[in-house]
Amino acid sequence: MPRPGHTRRGVPGARREGLWRLFRPPLALLVGLSAAAAHALAAGGPTAGALVPGAACLLLAAGASAVNQAQERETDARMARTRHRPLPAGSLAPAGALALGGGAILSGLGLLIALAGPPAAGAGALAVAWYNGPYTWLKRRSSFATVPGALSGSLAPAVGWLAAGGDPSAPGLRLLMLILFLWQAPHFWLLALRHGGDYERAGLPSALRALGGPSLRRVTFVWILATIVATLWMPLCGLMRSRGLFLGLVALAVVLGLLSAPLLRSAAPSDRWLRASLTRLNVYLLAALALAVIDGGAGP
Repeated sequence: MPRPGHTRRGVPGARREGLWRLFRPPLALLVGLSAAAAHALAAGGPTAGALVPGAACLLLAAGASAVNQAQERETDARMARTRHRPLPAGSLAPAGALALGGGAILSGLGLLIALAGPPAAGAGALAVAWYNGPYTWLKRRSSFATVPGALSGSLAPAVGWLAAGGDPSAPGLRLLMLILFLWQAPHFWLLALRHGGDYERAGLPSALRALGGPSLRRVTFVWILATIVATLWMPLCGLMRSRGLFLGLVALAVVLGLLSAPLLRSAAPSDRWLRASLTRLNVYLLAALALAVIDGGAGP
């Protein structure tokens, strides 16, 4: 296997795959969509203006991912889940990753400064700084770095909300940030349950090792329930008014809760089940935000 930092010329398809692994578009898209949804909710409905914070947060998340991979290239090389990323695979040098990531971050911040205003840009800058600063530092030292690290992702709704001119002290914004904060922990703990051995091989602390499989599964289930409960508070914070749409959200919440119940069993679920559970959690988040946006939001 090529040494981290060693470069080689690849075919266009391999380069595209390398960029995909570097920027992690699915996760960046989730971040962007949460910002766009928050903009729509603050504005009272979806408008073209939501594209600005959505695109900016996508760029910020993608750029932060690239910078993080330059920071963690040595540990990535020791993990089966990450050893095929472009830096440990040798298809991209650290300087290249930093340049690409920095370019994406500057583009996202520039978009916010020009079209969304300083408050939104400040929230975006704080999210990136927290992710590539304290959170990355904590991952090498704490099994539960995910919890404080979730602050970064929870700022995406603030970017969208502030870009729409929403009140920064509004209960709706606080709830959206809480939902994104709560969602991130089970998202990453489900990954830890699938790849816990990787963290040990890389010399990193892990929640799986600290708690053991059964306990981590129970904790993950509790956080999934907390995420569900937080989404059900949306009518109380003015983010949802339609009884029909709220009942639809309740139905989805019940389904997610029931489908997540195997986490409480003593027997470890299969890797396939854990992967499906992660997908269900992400889909539920998007569905909850979409239902709130369809309802019309909390705008003036």
